[in-house]
Amino acid sequence: MNARELVYSTLQGKPVARPVCGPLAVHYCAHQAGVSMRDYTLNANCLAESVLAYYERFKPDAVWVSSDTWVTAEAMGGGVRFADAGSPLGGDGVPVVRSRADLERIPPPDPTTQGRQPLMLDALAQVKRAIGDEAFIVACLDQAPFSLACAVAGVQEVMLASITNPEFWKRCSALAPTMAWPMERQWRRMARTC
Repeated sequence: MNARELVYSTLQGKPVARPVCGPLAVHYCAHQAGVSMRDYTLNANCLAESVLAYYERFKPDAVWVSSDTWVTAEAMGGGVRFADAGSPLGGDGVPVVRSRADLERIPPPDPTTQGRQPLMLDALAQVKRAIGDEAFIVACLDQAPFSLACAVAGVQEVMLASITNPEFWKRCSALAPTMAWPMERQWRRMARTC
C-alpha cells in the first residue's frame, strides 16, 4: 500500500499498518525552498516546485497545494495585499459585499479565469504530474462558508447580520459552496487527465 492508498484507507476508516502523516506545511514549503512568499503566492511554478521539494525531502503521505486563505475571496472580487514581505496574501479589509445588490454582482464562478484560481489549478497539475499516485494530494478550498462570508462582507457585518439580517447572512454563507463546486469539478477533471 503506497502513501496515497494509506491516506485514502484512513479517510475511509479502514485499518492501516501505521498512522499517516501529511503536515499542513504550506508556507514552510516556501521557506525550505528559499522562495519569497510573494513568489510562492503569485507564481504557480514556484508554488509547485516548493511543494515538490518538500515532498522529496520529507516524503510525507500527503502534500497540500495551497498558497493562502484568500484565493476564493479574491476570485469573487475581494481585494488582497501583502502585509509585509514575509506574509502571504491577505484581505485588504475592504468588503466587496455590503448589500444584497452586491451579492448579485458577483460573477458566476469560473475557476479557469477568476483571481488566482487558474494559478492554483496550474500548480496542482504540476504537483499531480510529478507525484502521480505516490502520495495523497490535498487541493485546498481555502475558506468555509462563515470565513468566506466574513472575507467578502466583513467580520463585524456578518456577525451582526447573523442576528439582524438572517437572510443576508444565509446568502453570504451560501457563497462558499457556490464557489467550491466548480473548482472541485476542475480538480476531478485534472485528477483523471494528469
